[in-house]
Amino acid sequence: MSSQKRNLVSSALVLAVLFLPYWAYVPPIALAALLLPFYWEAVVLGFLIDTLYGQQGSFPAALAAAAFVALLMPVRKRLRWTS
Repeated sequence: MSSQKRNLVSSALVLAVLFLPYWAYVPPIALAALLLPFYWEAVVLGFLIDTLYGQQGSFPAALAAAAFVALLMPVRKRLRWTS
C-alpha cells in the first residue's frame, strides 16, 4: 500500500473517531490494524479515543484489549496485506 493511500486511510479514521459513534469507527480501525503492515496509527487513534471519550478507572478495558491483541498476533501474519 502506498504512503498516499495509507495517509488517506489514517485521515479517514481520524475523522471517523471525531465525528462518528464508536460502533462505526472501531471495526475499521481493528481491520486496518490487522491488515496493514506496521499500522501503529491504530495505537495513536486508541490514545485519541481514550483522551476524548475515556473515563477514569478504565484499566480493565485496557487489559482486555491487550489480551485481545495478544490472541490476534498469530493470526495477523496470515491476514496481512503486503505490497
